[in-house]
Amino acid sequence: MDEHLASSIARRASPYGLAVLPERDTYEYTDPCNEAAVEQHWRPICEDHGATVLGIRDVPTTPVRLTLDGIEWELAPFGTAERDVPAVVFNRWRALEGANVPFFYWLWGEEQPLRPKMRPLPETTEARPSSWTDRLAPLRDPIVVGVIPTAPGRGLWVLIGKWFH
Repeated sequence: MDEHLASSIARRASPYGLAVLPERDTYEYTDPCNEAAVEQHWRPICEDHGATVLGIRDVPTTPVRLTLDGIEWELAPFGTAERDVPAVVFNRWRALEGANVPFFYWLWGEEQPLRPKMRPLPETTEARPSSWTDRLAPLRDPIVVGVIPTAPGRGLWVLIGKWFH
């Protein structure tokens, strides 16, 4: 390579005589180092407010199953529906919001108990007495998860609350 061309390339790589150095605490949005930095920054703040960090995961667009504390939950995007939550969950959410935790996605989950497989007996012409179990809808225990984005469709999952009926 010609010496003049090499000198010209070097000047463009270092405009105004300044060396170009990478920033040590700024990451591209999709950079895997960004995920570690986001978790390192927000974990202590979330835990100080009583929220549990569940790790970095993809944000589901359809219901997915998650096992937490030995219970299987079905999580889906929260949507815009209004939900009743215990005061402690509401207050934790507001405190995290007040601490400027940048939740972008919200997930709502309900407990999915393991149920035995059954099949009906053949229909008979006799009337069957109804029992109280036929009239009860199963109660499902809910959880709320906020997600701090680390990349498109991916983020740090934070358990804001779970409660049992």
